[in-house]
Amino acid sequence: MTSDSIILTGAGLTSDAEVVWEDLRINMPRLADVGLMTRLLDPERRPDENFQQLALDAAADQILEVSLDKTRQKSVDWKGPLEEDDITYAAIDAATSIRLYEVLSTKLETKSAVIKKEIPRSWYSFRMVEGDIVRLDESYKGTVIPWSTRDCSWYTNSRFQGYFP
Repeated sequence: MTSDSIILTGAGLTSDAEVVWEDLRINMPRLADVGLMTRLLDPERRPDENFQQLALDAAADQILEVSLDKTRQKSVDWKGPLEEDDITYAAIDAATSIRLYEVLSTKLETKSAVIKKEIPRSWYSFRMVEGDIVRLDESYKGTVIPWSTRDCSWYTNSRFQGYFP
């Protein structure tokens, strides 16, 4: 979890990273949220302006066209002894997240080329450092750049004038 050479993937990772920090006090240098990546790939599908990640089951359904059963997620006491079904559920969850990351990375690169705009990794990746969520990439000229769900473009309102090439 602490390796610079491994990307940890999942959906809703900010809350998961906070729990890991609280329990284990370890920094995690490379986290990628596949729920956010899914939103970036097809923002027209969910046109609301709030940039929030999709749950893993929704991302898996939309991108991989597979259905995940998430009923065990809340019903299992993850601190106690795990049954084989619990371990299988967790393994399927992890494998789905990894596959989503592989597929979405390629699709986002293709989309970026098609729309002729960079899709910054900082919109979906971050690290956990001493209990704080930190963006993986620097934002443009040190400014946090909000994005438009309509076309993955940066907002160009007066607040951000002069920040865009």
